[in-house]
Amino acid sequence: MLTIKNIFDENLRKFSTTGLELYFNDLNKNPLPSAIVRVCYDINTNSKFIKAYIPALTHYADYINLLYNTNIVQRCDLGQNDISRTRKIRIEGIGLGEPIELNSPDGGFEMLSGQQGFDDFQKISQTQFNKRVFFYIDEYIEKEKRDILIELGRKKGLFPVIRDKHYLDALTKNLKPLAFISHDSRDKESLVENLALKLTQRLCPVWYDEYSLKWGDKLRESIEKGLKETKYCIVVLSPNFISNRSWGKVEFDSIFAKNIDSEQNIILPIWHNVDKKMVKDFCMSLSSIVALKSNDPDLIDKIISKIKT
Repeated sequence: MLTIKNIFDENLRKFSTTGLELYFNDLNKNPLPSAIVRVCYDINTNSKFIKAYIPALTHYADYINLLYNTNIVQRCDLGQNDISRTRKIRIEGIGLGEPIELNSPDGGFEMLSGQQGFDDFQKISQTQFNKRVFFYIDEYIEKEKRDILIELGRKKGLFPVIRDKHYLDALTKNLKPLAFISHDSRDKESLVENLALKLTQRLCPVWYDEYSLKWGDKLRESIEKGLKETKYCIVVLSPNFISNRSWGKVEFDSIFAKNIDSEQNIILPIWHNVDKKMVKDFCMSLSSIVALKSNDPDLIDKIISKIKT
């Protein structure tokens, strides 16, 4: 469910970036999948570094070797003046060993944060390249091959870091659900499946029955375990959920009992096609908890800001 591209995208959110999408042709001029390169600027350390995503393909070593020989990596320079803008460049002949200059108009000065005239105003030209290059590669790479690629970068004075599917497996293994999603199964298609997927892709794992239950698991015990291990409970309140007086009611009673035992409110309601009267009729105390609406365009960001704090 979680991919290397998800990790790459989420990690970029922490920094101001400039971007480049590289389209490659092989030596026979056949198109190859594009790679994404971002220069990241860390205002706190006055430094910049590179993150690159390389899709699943057999040429990843050639892609890395080529990037080592571009001014993008050698000088950490994209030469553009619009922060967060992505340019597209096609390179002919993957695997060429000669240095490649990707020239563009003078980048000038760019503001990273703050306002001009204040102490926190900084320019991209003032940041220092710390020689760190992070490669996110959608492949399983053997240790021997990884060591060779890292050594190639070190010979050029760089400090490469390779994050491949082995890294993804280790990260996924250590991720613990941050919230339990309580819902009616009839709402999966209209909301819950996509909700769980987007949260997972943003490195915000949740306890969701289709992800967390395995064949042969005892349902009640698994749900009780999920409730105990998670800090928050996202409750998708819908007409289906409210009308479910069997298993859904049992699950909600367990959540409500946990909420009473907790020092703070752990229920995070999402109203899905319901109004205050419907919620109040279902549970008076639940209607007093500030809820999110399922059609809120910032729903995912708001959930993450709450449960990842």
